[in-house]
Amino acid sequence: MKKDHALAMVEQAFNCGVKKGDISESTAKRYFGQVKTFFNTTLDEIKEQATDKKSRDAYNPKFWKAEWVEKHIDGLLERFHARSDKKPVSGSHVENCIHAFGKLQEIVKEHGVWKKNGIEKVRVGLKGSVEEGTGYLYKIYKEEATMHHDERTSMKATDQEYRMIVNNIDKVIPKTNLNYETVKNIILAQRHTGGRITAEINLKARNIDLEKMTKYYEKDKNNFSRKVPMDMSQKLFYANLTRGKADGSPLFPLFDKKGKQMSKEAASKYMQETYKKIAEKAGLVERDEKGNVTKRYTSHSTRRCFAQKLYDSTKFTSKKDLWKKIRNYVNLQGSNKEKIDQRIENERKRLNYYRLKKGLPMKPFTWDQMRKLYVMLHLGHSRTDTVGRCYVKLDPPLKRNFKKSN
Repeated sequence: MKKDHALAMVEQAFNCGVKKGDISESTAKRYFGQVKTFFNTTLDEIKEQATDKKSRDAYNPKFWKAEWVEKHIDGLLERFHARSDKKPVSGSHVENCIHAFGKLQEIVKEHGVWKKNGIEKVRVGLKGSVEEGTGYLYKIYKEEATMHHDERTSMKATDQEYRMIVNNIDKVIPKTNLNYETVKNIILAQRHTGGRITAEINLKARNIDLEKMTKYYEKDKNNFSRKVPMDMSQKLFYANLTRGKADGSPLFPLFDKKGKQMSKEAASKYMQETYKKIAEKAGLVERDEKGNVTKRYTSHSTRRCFAQKLYDSTKFTSKKDLWKKIRNYVNLQGSNKEKIDQRIENERKRLNYYRLKKGLPMKPFTWDQMRKLYVMLHLGHSRTDTVGRCYVKLDPPLKRNFKKSN
C-alpha cells in the first residue's frame, strides 16, 4: 500500500470520529498530524530496513505492530529528554501522540471505518492510564514527560505577583470590553481553587454547589472528574455568577469580535494569550540574551499561587489532622471516591517502589508527603513530587536541636 493511500485512510478515520461526535475537528487535525509524523519517521525507517513482507508493506495499517508505535513513542521520549540530535519536543507533544493512536484504535474498532479494507482493529499498543499503572500514559508519567511548555517556563508566583496581574487586566482589555469581567472572573476563580484554565472555562452553572460549597471539574485533564471545596468567603462571588442561569449555561462565556460565543478551544487560547499580554504589561516576563522567554507569569502561575497558599496552610498541621483533611477531600467525591482512593494508593506504591521490589512492607506517607499529597489532590495531579518540583517552594526540613550531654 502506498503512503498517500494509507494516510488518506487515517484521515478518513479521524473525520469519521468528528462526524460521530467523538472528537472535535481541531483535535482530529492535530491527531492526524501526530500519526502522519509516525509515517514520515518510524514507518519510513521500518520500510527502508524491511526484511519481511509485513515490514515492506509497513504503511498498511493492517500490518502495524504495537512495537512499531512503541518505538516511535520512545523516539519522542528521547527528544523530550534532549538525548537525541533532533529538535526537542514537549511533554504535551508526547502525550498527544499517545492519545492520537488511542483514539484511532477506538474509532477503527467502534465504527468499522476500515472494514472494507479488511481491517477490523489496528495494533498500536495499550494507551493505558496513570491510575491503573498501565500502558503508554503510565510510561511517560514515570519518565515525568507530561509537563507542558507553559508549565516549564511558568513562574511560581507570590500573592503580590498575582495582584499585579489582576491590577493590569484593564491595560490589555478595556473595562468596556464585553469580555473584561469574564476574564477577571476566570483569573479570580483560578486563584480560588487552582483549576486549570480549560477546567474553569468548561464550568457550567450546575457545577457550582452553593449549599455544599463545592466546584465540580467535569472531565478535567485525562477526562478525570473531581470536586474541590470552596471557601465560604467566595459564596457571594459564585452566587452572582450562577444567579438566573440554567444548569447547562457556561459560567464564564467569552465572545469573539463579532459577539459570537467562542468554542472551548478558542476561549482557552484567548485566555492564554491574554495572560501573556497582561504579564508583559505587569513586567512579569524574563528573557535570556537571545530574547527567549525563560520565565513568565501564566495561567499555571495562578495555580501555583493557589497551591503555595494551600501548602503553607498545613505548616503547623499534625499528621493526624492532615489525614482528616485528605479524607474530607476524598469524601466530597461521591461516586468518584474510589478513583481518588486508587490514585492515593498508586502514589503510595510509587513512593515505596524499592521497598516493594525487595519484598518489604510499604511505609505510610510521611508528614511532608501528606502535605504535598493534600495539595496534589486539589490540583488534580497524580504525583506528590510534582507539587514540590513544579508548584510550590517547599519548607526546609525541620531541624531538631539536641542538647549535648556533659
